[in-house]
Amino acid sequence: NNILRIFSNFLICEDPLKKSTYTFVLSGGPWDRGNEAVRVFNEGFTDTIICTGENIPHDFKALGLELFESEITEKNMLNHGVPKNNILLIKKGTSTREESDIILELCK
Repeated sequence: NNILRIFSNFLICEDPLKKSTYTFVLSGGPWDRGNEAVRVFNEGFTDTIICTGENIPHDFKALGLELFESEITEKNMLNHGVPKNNILLIKKGTSTREESDIILELCK
């Protein structure tokens, strides 16, 4: 475990957060990524959170719920107090690559 911890410390690099108008939350983790976005918003580092993703998790399909991951992330953030007018949805993208291409085009 110590060797893995040493490698992970070497591979992980974090820059200090800076104020940004927009913060993007990719799909693939509506709970964890959404909660981190809430923290960033609450600490004043962003004005608007943009959620991407059109995948529907299999557990939701099994329940007959047709919710994109971007919508699930939004619901999580709304439940944690982020105002609706500070969240934008892009209901597109089924992979990190697709979502990053969508974000690049939006930023251009």
